[in-house]
Amino acid sequence: MKSICTAILLSLLVFSNATAQVPNKSYRVRYEATYQKVPIGEANATLYFNDTCSLYLSDDYAVKHSREDIVKRKEKTNDGKEKVTISTNIPFEGELVWTSFTRMVLQFPAMYRVHMENVACVVEEQLPLMQWELRTGHKQFDGYQANEAYCQFRGRKYQAWYIPAIPTMAGPWKFNGLPGLIVEVKDEDNAVLFNFKSVETIGESWPNYELPNEVEKLDIKSYMKRDYEGLQELVGILTSKSGRNQGGTSGIEIQRDDRELDFNDVQ
Repeated sequence: MKSICTAILLSLLVFSNATAQVPNKSYRVRYEATYQKVPIGEANATLYFNDTCSLYLSDDYAVKHSREDIVKRKEKTNDGKEKVTISTNIPFEGELVWTSFTRMVLQFPAMYRVHMENVACVVEEQLPLMQWELRTGHKQFDGYQANEAYCQFRGRKYQAWYIPAIPTMAGPWKFNGLPGLIVEVKDEDNAVLFNFKSVETIGESWPNYELPNEVEKLDIKSYMKRDYEGLQELVGILTSKSGRNQGGTSGIEIQRDDRELDFNDVQ
């Protein structure tokens, strides 16, 4: 298994000056992506798409996977025992998301830890099936009329706006499946937001969208297992240093605190 530091991972993700030829009419959509709970703040991002695929990437691919961003909270349970909750404040696991509408899969670069060392990988998952509820609300975006929709996805409730006049199932990050381009998304807590900035048609040339070949390829289920095991190892080290590791990591809850709060839909 190849161990790699964050700097090397980022160098693998930097696009070259080469371009990839995309065979049909393409669009470029610009967003302002915000995640309120971590220092990432606001980041500009771009979605490229056509009939067969899409590429979503932030202007800054500096994916922050430092397990030093740990929030440890102590609380008493009903029976008087002490519980330590480890909250992993990990933002945007895939600042780059490549989606194939023909294969119905998406891929993104990620990282997990083994023996306290970062391991880079590329994760593939089936395109998430989002159960959208279409609403009657309307809103204007850059001269286009957009319609309103809602869904629940991996622990959060989202409101979205989509443009039927631009027929595609594409959207920012992993969002997909509406009958038109998804131009704005926000969760009910305003913690996760994708705000629309502009949309335009472009030629056939896209930025080079190749994901690194030098790293391990994992399905989403395998990745989540390894990521959780790495967190368990870290929890054991943290509790050992605090003198609380008498019974291993039992009784300690590892709680996600990023965009995806659960993966109950992953088979």
